[in-house]
Amino acid sequence: MIKRAAPIKSTSERGYTMVMVLVLMALTAFVVREALKRTAASSTIIEKSRSLTADAVDVEGALNKVIAHMQAYSNWYAYLFSKDTFYTHFVRIDAPAYGEKDTTSTRVLTMLTTVDDGNVAFLNNDTSVFDSETFPVCVDPQDGSTYDLKGDLAAINFGTAKVRITLIGANPEDPAGDTPPTPTTDFKPIFRIDAMAGVDNGPHIYALVEGIPVLTEGEVVTDMLFRVRQITTSYR
Repeated sequence: MIKRAAPIKSTSERGYTMVMVLVLMALTAFVVREALKRTAASSTIIEKSRSLTADAVDVEGALNKVIAHMQAYSNWYAYLFSKDTFYTHFVRIDAPAYGEKDTTSTRVLTMLTTVDDGNVAFLNNDTSVFDSETFPVCVDPQDGSTYDLKGDLAAINFGTAKVRITLIGANPEDPAGDTPPTPTTDFKPIFRIDAMAGVDNGPHIYALVEGIPVLTEGEVVTDMLFRVRQITTSYR
């Protein structure tokens, strides 16, 4: 039997086959590239999520440390808000305003300024971020000793978190007794606590905290209980 030789493909057929191979290779490369991009994006999202979660835990811990500090030093805070001392340290203003020294992007509005320099009363753990602290020196009503709260937050280990306490207002326990400059009622301060991973990025928790004066038998404010009224978390 005589075998016939296979027909020789024409140049055009060979060219068509080559084009198909190149197309298939290009499609395969595209699919692989897209798969790698999705994998990279997924890894980035997971890493970002882990980072935000870790920062949020640190910031929440920082907020708790600030509240613990306020309660530990409650007798010093209490002194400022008795009827005998409130208007010697603070001035009410007609409309919410920022303090002259409160110049950061996270500055806070207040209805009170200090008598000494007309600025907002605030404490923080990093004056390079929040500017210098302005807060009245406290006096213990029982023994007359003095204490300056400025610098206390900086001495606490907050890790990389930035924190600040700002006095934004004070409500009279008896509105009818709020008769400056000699009121007949004590006051319940409202503080805003800011705890954040960074000024411009990361989680930021802020809380409104109210102070409740505690009186002795002689009707003198000697201590204060702090309770959180509101907590809000944001991410930048």
